[in-house]
Amino acid sequence: MSEAFNVLLGRREIIKKYMLEKLQKITTWQAILVIIVAGSIAFASGLGSQFQGDDNAQIVNNVPVQSLSNAKLLFEGGTFYNGQGLNPLTGSYYRPLMMLTFSFLHELFGLQPLFFHIFQFMLCIGGAIFLFLIFRYSFSQLLALFLALVFLLHPVNSQVAFSIATMQDALFFFFGILAIWLLIRFDSVKSLFPAALSLFIALLAKESAILFIAMALVFLFWFSRRRLLPFMSILVLPVATWLVLKTNAIGLMVNNPGNAPIVHLDLIERLMTAPSIMLLYFSKLIFPDKLAAAYYWTNPTFSVQHVLIPLIIDLAIVALAVYAGYRLHKVAPKAQYYTYLFFSIWTIIGLGIHLQIIALDFTLTLPWLYFATAGLLGMIGVVLTNLEPFKSFDRNKAMIIMIVILLLLGGRTFVRGFDYKDQYTLATKDVQATSEQFNAYNSMAIYESGQNDFDSALDHARKSVSIYSGATNNNTLGGVLYLTGDFEGAHKAWHEGLKTMELSDIYVNLVRLTLVYGQPKENEEVIVKALNYFPDDSNIWTYYAIQLQRNGNNPRARDAIQRAQQIKPVEGFIYNNIMENKPFTVNNVQIPAAR
Repeated sequence: MSEAFNVLLGRREIIKKYMLEKLQKITTWQAILVIIVAGSIAFASGLGSQFQGDDNAQIVNNVPVQSLSNAKLLFEGGTFYNGQGLNPLTGSYYRPLMMLTFSFLHELFGLQPLFFHIFQFMLCIGGAIFLFLIFRYSFSQLLALFLALVFLLHPVNSQVAFSIATMQDALFFFFGILAIWLLIRFDSVKSLFPAALSLFIALLAKESAILFIAMALVFLFWFSRRRLLPFMSILVLPVATWLVLKTNAIGLMVNNPGNAPIVHLDLIERLMTAPSIMLLYFSKLIFPDKLAAAYYWTNPTFSVQHVLIPLIIDLAIVALAVYAGYRLHKVAPKAQYYTYLFFSIWTIIGLGIHLQIIALDFTLTLPWLYFATAGLLGMIGVVLTNLEPFKSFDRNKAMIIMIVILLLLGGRTFVRGFDYKDQYTLATKDVQATSEQFNAYNSMAIYESGQNDFDSALDHARKSVSIYSGATNNNTLGGVLYLTGDFEGAHKAWHEGLKTMELSDIYVNLVRLTLVYGQPKENEEVIVKALNYFPDDSNIWTYYAIQLQRNGNNPRARDAIQRAQQIKPVEGFIYNNIMENKPFTVNNVQIPAAR
């Protein structure tokens, strides 16, 4: 028995040694295949996820997206469909490439989320492949592969793969990293044109692609200065074109929707929150547990626990990075030192734009850190390559550690994929991860209301509003109260929502409410105000026509219903009965013919 055990043990050691030797000699194409297989396995758990959250407004209920014949419209507005007016796409952000991608996938596969997920997985895997190809210019083949796999498999980056609404991040990173690779791979002026085109496409995916433009200029300044001025001149046209398109569609500056607590803080108060934002990022990189789709906490006033301690830890991490740079300056080749500085700038600007210097619509969401994570891994790669004791560490032991790390990260990401099964499942995980997740409670209330579980829906809607009283969750609360017959409560909730943001859905609901609640004069004022804000909303014009008909003013009712019909086809029985001055019933309310 002992002999047999020794034989098996010996064979295991031989197999392990053989595998480690093979890994040390891995070719580029073999490494790319490893990235594809690893990503496919880790992301497989998300294949069954349904459309959820913003997917409904951006895909499922978005009429322009559902036909490529509307491609021009996708470049002329935002990302959310309001169904009204000459420009039916609204929103605060310009993402035409994402919308065009949605349209293309819908044209091929219809409303099948599986194919949206597969395409997004391909983008994430492709981005990791180009990151590997970049890393291998500075690091060993095996280290470059390890760092690229960490980037691909890390749970912090999993939201970019699993959430269809973050297709924008997968797109902008893929084309941005492609541009950097083109500049590195081809040392010619001709290569500048496809690189500039890639950056232009990245800008159409997300404004954050400006970061890749900055890094492209830094790279050329340090490593290929003769191409810097030609590249800057080539970039003028695509950047100017993007600015014109964006300005025409939604305006030059981002109009923050104001749907998060951080938006209502001044600069000093937001900066008080910045240390805890950085600390959360670093802590989730090391311990990727209890992840949430978004974080909404704020620390507007100074405190030891929430400001000073995070700041001290952050400064210690920064000091460690600075010390590593100092050591590299002393012992590393000049090219490696500049590579460290290159990736340091990459990390700094990636983190810096998300530290709430300009108020954003979350305190933190992990996809914001996608770009910065790649830079941080580049910094780590330079340190592992050049500094002791990492430089002389036993290679076999190092590979075993790498494999263990990748298995842990990939396994956590695989498990995380199940959280995206549907909106309700994700929301329940979010409220477990962070107590301030008012948006998750709101999602739970919407789901429960759809299941006619109004008691639970009301509890969660009120919980959401108690954490943060915004337009969206007050709209949900008002909707649940309306369905339970509490018209006064619905009226109050919807007006509370309007204090935060002039949301068209709230106005439509308030106008609908005028059929069963309120005084005629007040109801008239609500409708007029709604039309002042949303003059091209067919639903508001329709309910205005119904009210006018109900009050006996058929001529004005006919004018209003014709205006609604011009914007978007109205339900036939409403349109015809108003035009013919006949009685009808809508929402269980009898609308008489005008006398």
